[in-house]
Amino acid sequence: MLRSALRSRLTTAMRERDRTAVSVLRTAVAAIENAEAVPTDGRTVTAYAAAGDGERARSAAVGAALLRSVLAEVDGVGG
Repeated sequence: MLRSALRSRLTTAMRERDRTAVSVLRTAVAAIENAEAVPTDGRTVTAYAAAGDGERARSAAVGAALLRSVLAEVDGVGG
């Protein structure tokens, strides 16, 4: 859902030739896609498993706050 909202705003920013917004939105979409990527070398990511549920929840909250901030900035730049 968030990725589709970012992509929609990216399309609009590209149409409007807003280089700053395009750069920010491309970076945000790439960060989401990289975070979802599966390791290809067979190694597993253990940092989150070792960190526990509290750390994952904290990390998710920070990520959500960051994305809200980015979306607010993009809306401010375009408006």
